[in-house]
Amino acid sequence: MNILEQTKKIDIKNKIGKIFSIWMKYDNLIFVIFFATLSAYGAFIMYQSLYDSGWDENQKANYIASQQKNVQLKEDKFMEVVSEMKRRDEEYSKEWMIFNDIFIHDSAPEEKSQ
Repeated sequence: MNILEQTKKIDIKNKIGKIFSIWMKYDNLIFVIFFATLSAYGAFIMYQSLYDSGWDENQKANYIASQQKNVQLKEDKFMEVVSEMKRRDEEYSKEWMIFNDIFIHDSAPEEKSQ
């Protein structure tokens, strides 16, 4: 028998019907198994990323040193922002004087022209 004769003997509609009946019978179980497998895989990935890092002591020390450097730079930037806020506060707390008030007239315009 060759392959062509074997494929003719396979009843595709019958096979699809059997697969569909198995699906209808066990669909809830398949979803539960899929969900449990996916949850276990997610828990494994989370555990591995949190507790099982592949860094040696030298890599950990380098990382901590680089983070400390970034913190120092951020602290310097923070101090610049604080000093700028103090400067603005001092500037805004000064007494303001309005020199040209357009709503208060010293005299009428006719009097100035005479």
